[in-house]
Amino acid sequence: MEDRVPLTTEQAIAMLPDGDTIHTFRNSIPGVLLGADWERADVLDAIDKATTREIGGPACCAMKHGLVVWTGDSPLFVECREDVDYDAEITEDNPMATHAKGTRHDS
Repeated sequence: MEDRVPLTTEQAIAMLPDGDTIHTFRNSIPGVLLGADWERADVLDAIDKATTREIGGPACCAMKHGLVVWTGDSPLFVECREDVDYDAEITEDNPMATHAKGTRHDS
């Protein structure tokens, strides 16, 4: 397993799509994905209260849900903007960059 890529609250929020609702899913039962649209305010609250915010593995990134928010025992996979570049370097000049090359973990 490679290193996890933690995100600040600001980096996580920058990944969110526009709109009043944001799609999420959990894998709370092995092999079963439970998806739901959340109100934007609820997603922002979850991001703010999260114990960890990070970039997910290749599968959730390919599904455009590469933001992983840990608020309890199971991760919440959050829909991301179409233009998020998961492989870009994180810099102050590139706020949409969320991931340092070569450090994505498998999940």
